[in-house]
Amino acid sequence: MLCAMFLIFPICFMFCDWWKQIVYPFYTVSLDFYRGLGTFLRRVPSCQTLRVTVCDSNFNAEKGQLLYEALMGSQVKNVTFVNLASGINCMEEEHDNFKMNVSRIKELPMTSMLTWSNQVI
Repeated sequence: MLCAMFLIFPICFMFCDWWKQIVYPFYTVSLDFYRGLGTFLRRVPSCQTLRVTVCDSNFNAEKGQLLYEALMGSQVKNVTFVNLASGINCMEEEHDNFKMNVSRIKELPMTSMLTWSNQVI
């Protein structure tokens, strides 16, 4: 019975967010990347399809705004943004607010697919 407790209880913890925050790796992409993406898109006006794959555990409202500004000033018609980081809130509510942080991008006149973990927008 005691051995079973040592084997079963840790498995239950694996599904808790606090456990994931302790165990899962934390990745962050600097703001300069998102600024640089905007600069690139303005310098290359022929870019009409953009696929961006990042691993950014801290994709917050500021990064969402920079991504919006980068796409707003470009000729991109199709955008795919995929965040491969674990779908947990590492700093604040960045994963929970993902839909809100990228909602302005959906308003742009382009086809867009924005994904982070189980959230597809």
